[in-house]
Amino acid sequence: MVHTILRSLAALKNVPVAELDPLYDRLEPDALVSLMAHAKDAESTVNVEFTIDEFTVVVTHDTVYVHTGEPTVATIGDRR
Repeated sequence: MVHTILRSLAALKNVPVAELDPLYDRLEPDALVSLMAHAKDAESTVNVEFTIDEFTVVVTHDTVYVHTGEPTVATIGDRR
């Protein structure tokens, strides 16, 4: 999952993965992997959405989706 996020960001930025800032500077990759694994083990649905630079990353139990634009989920304090 983490490698998929990195490869997607690199492709959208048109740079090698090695030129990206480390993902752990923005989030805790081990915590994301652990959360998704726990959700799978508990047969629960969990979606995680966050932004990195101008990109929104959405992680579900079986999909990583990276796109430009606004997040699709309102944040705390957001009055959408």
